[in-house]
Amino acid sequence: MKSDRNIRLHILKAFEANLLLTGCIIEVEVVNGDVKLTGSADKYCKKQIARKIAKEVDGVKHVFEQITIVIAQEHLLADAEIEKRITDKFIKNFGNAHTDIKTIVKDGYVWLEGRVKWKYQRELAEECIGCLDGIKMIDNNIHVPESAEAGIKEKDVFAAIYSDRSITSDIRIEIVGHRVILNGFVENVDQKNLVTRLVRNVAGVREIENFLLEERRSS
Repeated sequence: MKSDRNIRLHILKAFEANLLLTGCIIEVEVVNGDVKLTGSADKYCKKQIARKIAKEVDGVKHVFEQITIVIAQEHLLADAEIEKRITDKFIKNFGNAHTDIKTIVKDGYVWLEGRVKWKYQRELAEECIGCLDGIKMIDNNIHVPESAEAGIKEKDVFAAIYSDRSITSDIRIEIVGHRVILNGFVENVDQKNLVTRLVRNVAGVREIENFLLEERRSS
């Protein structure tokens, strides 16, 4: 089992290696595997990234994120403009289904409401707008109904995988009952783990066998 000190060092090293967190001031405290993140960032998505990185470190039990968003004057936007940009993002990511999500913006604080079919759609709604200028906070109250124990649909698995634009390689899936078997290639081990997380959110999935391989790049 990793010590709190090693967990903290691992998280700090991961933060330093991630160029998207450049300019952030993030303090990390670890007590018995519980991680507390404090400090400041200039975009909401950087809170999301920091929280995600910390959660994925071996030995972490829980992450308590209290990072404050401090937006430079030149990046402040009127609420109407923020809402317009959010709508544009939702149209791009959800198509006609974007009308299922209601957005309220006040002083840069965003509330998401409505109803979507799958858990990954609820998460995508927050992730796809996180890096927009002017957003200080996102409160995601989108409802996902309890799914019946229906069979897994292939199209839903593919939709979940390719909802993340970093996944561009061809991935083959096989569905056996409530188990999904993944084959094909991805760029690196981080993408392999990402695919597992995305598929896990599809209704009906209880078990995942991930046989994805890292692509070998010629020098």
